[in-house]
Amino acid sequence: MSRARIAYRLVLVLAVNVLCTHIYAAPLAPNATIAAPGEPDPTGGVVQAGTGIAVPFASPAGPGSFSGTLTTTVRAGDPSNLLGGLTFTYRITNDASSASAIERMTNLNFAGWLTDVSYQTPAASVAPTSVDRDASSSTVGWSFSALGAGVIPVGGSSALVVIQTNAPAFAPINANIIDGSIAIAPSFGPVPIPEPASLALLGIGLLSAGALRRRRKR
Repeated sequence: MSRARIAYRLVLVLAVNVLCTHIYAAPLAPNATIAAPGEPDPTGGVVQAGTGIAVPFASPAGPGSFSGTLTTTVRAGDPSNLLGGLTFTYRITNDASSASAIERMTNLNFAGWLTDVSYQTPAASVAPTSVDRDASSSTVGWSFSALGAGVIPVGGSSALVVIQTNAPAFAPINANIIDGSIAIAPSFGPVPIPEPASLALLGIGLLSAGALRRRRKR
């Protein structure tokens, strides 16, 4: 076999591998809504310290009140994350003592970062129906609809929902659990990208500090 044919076959194999790897990708653009895709992600990685703990939440008391837990896990080095950054996973449980099902969750602080969204398959418990992102690109929302896979029932839990990103660091940030009323749950999201104005102020501060050092040296 000629070297040209060997090279051609190698290129073909690599192309097929890339296509197979990317077939599960579900990028979520700002101001977009997509049907929630099921994927086998995450496939590994290192759980970051302080994450992966079930944290309780509760909505304001009332006829349709609910309570439960939110578990947020942050992974670095997830082999299935094609974006190369951190992978964030979330799972909701709805207490057996709740008076209402849960229909929605929103996760914050994703502005400026690329995202690939999914729920883990095979799905344990209720899978989300759709995933959306607001126009600012900061908020990623998961809807559990009675017209689709179903709401998260009293005493039930959600499938593991996944946001893969190119973000290199994470920070504490609240999530919103929603069903008529809103419960705020401690969670994690990417470290925000500084706004242009903040970057300008930082630059001015660094220049001022440099000028001050030069004056002291004189």
